[in-house]
Amino acid sequence: MISSLAIYLALITPTTIDTVPVYPTNHIVIAQEPTQEYEWDTVALPETWPLDTYYVELWDANNRPIAGHTATKLTSHTIDISDIDASLTPSLRVVLFQPPNTPPPPADYAVYVTYQTYPNIRLFILLIAATFTYLIILIWSISHRQSIRQLPAAIKNLLHGQAAPSLTAILITILFAGIFGTMLGTFIGGIQIIYLFIKLPFLMGSALLISFTTLAIMSLLLGIKKSIKELWNIALNLLAVTAMGLASFSLLLGFYIVYPLNHDQVLIATVAFFVAAGLLALTLLYRWVKNPFVPIIWIIVYGLVFLQMGWLLRPWVGVIDPVHGTVPIARANSGNVFIELINLVN
Repeated sequence: MISSLAIYLALITPTTIDTVPVYPTNHIVIAQEPTQEYEWDTVALPETWPLDTYYVELWDANNRPIAGHTATKLTSHTIDISDIDASLTPSLRVVLFQPPNTPPPPADYAVYVTYQTYPNIRLFILLIAATFTYLIILIWSISHRQSIRQLPAAIKNLLHGQAAPSLTAILITILFAGIFGTMLGTFIGGIQIIYLFIKLPFLMGSALLISFTTLAIMSLLLGIKKSIKELWNIALNLLAVTAMGLASFSLLLGFYIVYPLNHDQVLIATVAFFVAAGLLALTLLYRWVKNPFVPIIWIIVYGLVFLQMGWLLRPWVGVIDPVHGTVPIARANSGNVFIELINLVN
């Protein structure tokens, strides 16, 4: 991936906090263009500053210490800040603390902060995939007007456990997942509503595309007497049922958002709704295949892929960037969902 390195010169203005000499820089702010992704790189401190004498912190836009960069003894003139998510923390400042009974640092107050800039490939992929998908759906809808008129009947039949044709199931998934995504997007509002209307159906479909080969092979090995085409139709109908289940929770989600619940509470509620909708689809899968092991395999395989895809496409509930007042379509690539879950438990 082609990247460019930006260098920002920050200047220190000496001050005091509770009689303690402090040397903060001005805030370094990343512009956050939507077509670009950003990664913090390094902080280069003056070579004239003695090591193992002072303490350094990094503060965010609200002058709060950034986790992992609090009261660290200065042991190197270069600080690695690549672990800081630039989409969540697009503004930071370097703060040097002078301990008691130590001389002030030399009057060399130029600090250089660098960050990497990349083309936002995920944005382009998502937009191209969404455009292609919705274009196909539009063409299909125009050429199958009779099928569109029968869509309410297909939804009714699906609610009663009768599978719909594959393209109809895709349309149902986009429609109802879009409804839930739109409601979830109202937590932040604005462009986030459009983002989630596009991202949620894309997440569900892309996770299925990645996991379907494994799902099909495992199902056949477990003795399911279905063709690949039939299994594909079943998978699409399960997505449609899940989307319908999510849409049924939309008003409840809207109530929680208006109530209002905070970010973490809305996130927990959203996860609970996904679990409930997924269990609804699994009960239907069991009715169709009559094998208790297949739903277990499907939920494990699809669930793991879904979680990681969801992590790559986060945020879902959304946290507003305090500097620019925006929410990116996707956060910077960092770690994976399983490591984050382990860290959360620990």
